[in-house]
Amino acid sequence: MTEWVSLLSAAGAALVASLCSEWIIGWLKRGAHVVYDVALPSGKRQEIRISKSPGGGVDSTIQEVILAALNVMRNDDMNPQSTEELRRLVVELEKQRAVAPLSRLIVLLLSRAYRNLGEHQRATDILSEYITAKERDHQLDHDLADAYYNRACYLALSGQMSLAVEDLSKSIRLSPENKQSAAADPDLSSIRDQLGQILSANP
Repeated sequence: MTEWVSLLSAAGAALVASLCSEWIIGWLKRGAHVVYDVALPSGKRQEIRISKSPGGGVDSTIQEVILAALNVMRNDDMNPQSTEELRRLVVELEKQRAVAPLSRLIVLLLSRAYRNLGEHQRATDILSEYITAKERDHQLDHDLADAYYNRACYLALSGQMSLAVEDLSKSIRLSPENKQSAAADPDLSSIRDQLGQILSANP
């Protein structure tokens, strides 16, 4: 399952979990963010921080779109109704990405939405733009590692195995903890034979 849901800043936890198996159970107002508390199947917790608007209040449009997208994508089995709703939400997420192209939250959520819609090329294109911008600004951090990881998953799903292997290697070099996720990630099943070599090359 694609590692996109660790949505904290680069200094945050590197907890990996699948979006489709998560549910939001509450929220607290904290400083400049609204912090949503996410319960994971393992019993662990994860926070998703959504910035407040410059005026101090929470931008309700962004908030509602993000939470609606999370809810729709709780399950990978898309039906006509959820597909239609997700396509509507994608339009709003694209607007937000245009305003904040380096927002980890928006980029990973939007690319995951396209993945759930079966549009793997669009998902990889969004991540490619994010990766290019991060590298241009020399931001070689955990966020970049996760973008590489996600792109590796979508490339693998679309049959571009050699590129997927390359991206996964880059992700693990930047963030070694991603090895654990890769070893059991079904999105990477098509490159399972190469995984052993990748993991051993990045001790």
